[in-house]
Amino acid sequence: MRLISVLVLAIAVLFISGSAWAQEGGDKTPPKTDVFDDDEDSLDDSDSDDDGWDDEDAEPVFPRIEHKGYYRFRADMFSNLHLGTHFRVGNGPTFGTSSVLPPLTENKVNNDGGAAFGADVVGSGNDETSLASANMRFRYSPTFLISPSFKFAATFDVMDNIVLGSTPDFSPNRPDTPINVFSGSQSPTFQDSIRVKELYGEWKLLGIPLRFGRMKSHWGLGILANGGDKWDDDYGDYNDRVMAALQLYGIYFFGGYDIVSSGPTFKQNDQPFGQAYDLTETDDVQQGFFGIFSRPVQADEILARRERLVKHRKPAFDWGLYTVYRKQQLDLTVDSLLDDTAQYDTLGLQKRDAWAVIPDLWLRFEYRPSYTQKIHLELEATFIYGKIGKVLNEPNDAEEPERTITSWGVAFEGDYTTGGLTIGLDGGAASGDDGEFLTVNDRSNFEQDGVKNKTLNQFKFDRNYHVDQILFREVIGAVTNAWYAKPYIQYDLFDSPDGAIGGRLDILVAGAMEKDAYPGDEMFLGTEFDAKIFVEDTNKFYADLSFGLFIPGKAFDLKEGFIGATSDQAKSADIAWTLQTHIVLMY
Repeated sequence: MRLISVLVLAIAVLFISGSAWAQEGGDKTPPKTDVFDDDEDSLDDSDSDDDGWDDEDAEPVFPRIEHKGYYRFRADMFSNLHLGTHFRVGNGPTFGTSSVLPPLTENKVNNDGGAAFGADVVGSGNDETSLASANMRFRYSPTFLISPSFKFAATFDVMDNIVLGSTPDFSPNRPDTPINVFSGSQSPTFQDSIRVKELYGEWKLLGIPLRFGRMKSHWGLGILANGGDKWDDDYGDYNDRVMAALQLYGIYFFGGYDIVSSGPTFKQNDQPFGQAYDLTETDDVQQGFFGIFSRPVQADEILARRERLVKHRKPAFDWGLYTVYRKQQLDLTVDSLLDDTAQYDTLGLQKRDAWAVIPDLWLRFEYRPSYTQKIHLELEATFIYGKIGKVLNEPNDAEEPERTITSWGVAFEGDYTTGGLTIGLDGGAASGDDGEFLTVNDRSNFEQDGVKNKTLNQFKFDRNYHVDQILFREVIGAVTNAWYAKPYIQYDLFDSPDGAIGGRLDILVAGAMEKDAYPGDEMFLGTEFDAKIFVEDTNKFYADLSFGLFIPGKAFDLKEGFIGATSDQAKSADIAWTLQTHIVLMY
């Protein structure tokens, strides 16, 4: 609570001082000029191209380094995120109708006499419901430009989502600090200290860029492929790939090849610095992709688009189609995957015979009828069709049916801005399976009531595509087996492209696509209210204070029979809420 109070006070001081202005979100970045970067933001809101004297541009210098990134500090408090529906069957593990478990004081060992104190100190008798913590991340994304035709780039995350206080410098084996109450420092591991997310090179051959290495993958709104570039993202799609792009008559074509999984690798034990190699190609997960789109990419195209929108007052339309083909012939058996000591002669293979085709359509419309008005509409729709020959672990199970994958997802974002007021509507839906409670933490629904499922219909939005603060982001984990509609209103006190200070209110309602997949066997998932106040100096500084309240629907009620729950354990889901704050420094 002390941490939250200090942050609230800090945000209040920022707002009173009025030291910066913000527009919505704080995730803005300058317009991209890279063919491969599919996640570019809308064009600058400025209505004038006159930036002063027309100085001649300096000749580019090679080699040189371009720096960008951010530092993010994030603190949050959650109350009743587990919805108060946790239970155990006999001596089994703790379950609930939320994917988030209750605080540790509610677990088995602290409530069955395993702890050294009574339930009045810890456990259900104390009825703890709140979780609070703070974390941070420093992202550094340098680009090394060697010549006009060659560059390489990387992304490093330092202290990536490290929870403050989670690495105290103590050990029960150390006589100087045998318990963490004596810890005088923090001692993070190397993996927690720095993570390399991207590392790739790019070479332009006859003007055609060829990129190779590990790089982010993003498309459209980001429900299928999402690079996680926004400062509030926790994940990111990074692929080991080779790709190329080509422009013809104002339309861009791109395609490439991904090595999704290579399976086990091998390196001689007595050659620690030698080259490792893939043990077999038959277990590789391979993926080819092709895309075509029309949107401004190069600097002259961005300038022409800005003139079309803000000078000539004409609407603009962008579109794209992205298609992926993925396959795998063989796979390691589960025993081999779980055995950390498995050697060459103990690694077993089984048939997988899986393939999938995934088309994804993206559309965007922008129109600025006047200096203070803007209309923005954007849509992404994707579909997955494929087959999985064998799913279960019994290699010789002749009765196991071939699975057919047919899943889909769609998302829409629309907003209208006049002056400092923005009114918007977001909506979307994702297909689902019935029979079991499905969240991002559950396994695919391969079996229902002991009968092997022949069709897999569940689609999951990428976890970086944020819709709310509680329901989809925490309780379920992503938009899946659900529809939602979210109207919102935002007001900016200052009509300035350089920043703003303002507030926003969102109201989200959601329902199930397949009610049987939810523990309450009901369609209505609930209603969520999200509100925030924010301040920003665009591309330099952002801070906010937000509050979310989720009123669960009957779909999250605990009913008799759910994972063995008894009639005495049945209960209604409780209201959950969150208080969060973010401070971001961008460069």
